[in-house]
Amino acid sequence: MPSPIVLANLRHPRHSLMSLEWDKYRLAFEGGAFFKARYLKKFSTRESDADFNTRRDITHVPAHAKAAILDVRNAIFKSMVDITRKDGPDSYSRAVVGLDRGVDGKGNTMNGFIGQVILPELLVLGRVGVYVDKPQIFADRLSLADARRFKPYLYHYQAEDIFSWHFDAENRLDSVLLRDHTFTVDDVTGVINGERENFRLLKLVEVDGRQQVELTLFGSVGRERNASTAEILQPPMLLDLPEIPFVIMELDSSLMTDIADYQIGMLNLASSDINYAIKSNIPFYTEQFLPGAELPHLRPSDVGGTGASSEAEGANARQQKTGTTQGRRYPMGTERPAFIHPSAEPLRASMELQDKMQREIRQLINLSLSNIRSISASAESKEEDNRGLEGGLANIGLELEFGERNIGRIWWLYESLTGGEITVKYPSAYNLRTDSDRRKEAEELRKILPTVPSASFQKQTTMDIINIMQGHKVSLDELQVMYQEVKDSTVIVTDPDIIKQDHEAGFVSTATASQLRGYPEAEHRQAAIDHAERAARIVTAQMSARDRLQARGVPALDANTDSGHVERQAANDTTMQQTTADRTRGEGNA
Repeated sequence: MPSPIVLANLRHPRHSLMSLEWDKYRLAFEGGAFFKARYLKKFSTRESDADFNTRRDITHVPAHAKAAILDVRNAIFKSMVDITRKDGPDSYSRAVVGLDRGVDGKGNTMNGFIGQVILPELLVLGRVGVYVDKPQIFADRLSLADARRFKPYLYHYQAEDIFSWHFDAENRLDSVLLRDHTFTVDDVTGVINGERENFRLLKLVEVDGRQQVELTLFGSVGRERNASTAEILQPPMLLDLPEIPFVIMELDSSLMTDIADYQIGMLNLASSDINYAIKSNIPFYTEQFLPGAELPHLRPSDVGGTGASSEAEGANARQQKTGTTQGRRYPMGTERPAFIHPSAEPLRASMELQDKMQREIRQLINLSLSNIRSISASAESKEEDNRGLEGGLANIGLELEFGERNIGRIWWLYESLTGGEITVKYPSAYNLRTDSDRRKEAEELRKILPTVPSASFQKQTTMDIINIMQGHKVSLDELQVMYQEVKDSTVIVTDPDIIKQDHEAGFVSTATASQLRGYPEAEHRQAAIDHAERAARIVTAQMSARDRLQARGVPALDANTDSGHVERQAANDTTMQQTTADRTRGEGNA
């Protein structure tokens, strides 16, 4: 077996080609001090180290590339509520919802593990690996009940740690070399005091006529990374599995391919701007003078001095103190002394360029999404994609679905094929619309809704509104319930103002109006009773001394709801009066 030092030099050609790019993509995404240390450059050779260090300390990282990547992640993550996972062992069903310490032994659900751990790696580097592991159980040492406590769990490998790999003619992974990072522990205190690199080599071998996995672990003898001596940590062991328990998910390119350099350029532009804004934000004083007027005041030492420091101090004594509390005389006929400042045009131009680059980052992300393809998706998944799934988000979803299917199959193999093979189905629609965009689109559809006299059109448009506003938040089953409620509804337009107007105009009954407003079935009957009682109380309160009903004070009992205005107009009419004087007794109300 080769030593770890030799193993460290065994790289797949693609790994060797992409390692420097992966480093740039990761740093551009993560930002922070390491990104600044690597990619912030000096203005020129004239900038001193002290000035450069000061500028680096005050420079911020404009994380626009990171924000764009996270928007893509969130768009996919929000749709994970629609993922369907069926069948499989009981341990898998419990782990995917976070029970029994979750899928990774840390309490994560499968959605959480995929969305928070796997998806960012896949988007940023275009490649990530998932190892499906399980503690080795020896039947002669554990009872069956104790053995059930041990279940598979997941952990991921970054693209940089997948050193080399090989697929056979059937596109099965038959060998892979991985790098592990192991912490070393102080013997006295029990705390971590370092890190070392180990390697694991997995190969498919044939034993007694069936496929098994041979696992060999290598590690350096010393505690330091890349130690000069090496050893096999343990003899090769066989895993009773017909395939290597490692899944590689890969896109044809990283989303950072085009925008990483934009992030580097914006870092240096932002550093230049903040340096210019700070150092050039100090106005300085200027004053005109006549050289001839200075000659009578020159001392002999000023003309033929030796240039000693004492002479410099004497010359500098003629400098004037300036500031907001200092006055200054100036000769007649000369320009007034003033404070001047550098032009803001260079700063303004640089900021406009940064705004343009920020917009271009979003455009490049959209372009990358439109061109991105899943590397490993099965022929069946690609056929489904050709039929209905469009866009880069759907292709990323296909790759995640492919990876999770393989994870589920390996989990199923670990659990001795119990519970039926695991079925995984990802949603078929993703988008990058914001909540503001959704509300705007839904409002436009709502305005169209009552204008078309077609019940089928109104129902379909209502279902479209539901899908826009709730499709990314609720499960598919909940959406189907909403759709069915729309289909069962006799009236679709339920705008409160329209219902009120139609009810007052007599176009709709009280029962139907109450139902459309969402009140309980018999609520309109109780409302009628309450309305009658309220009208009776008003009638009683407005009885005159002669027990004559003043109907105008009870609008609910008045046939003409505008009778008050009619009577007032009749009273003010001067046609049949002896005088045309205004009969209004006060300003009143309009």
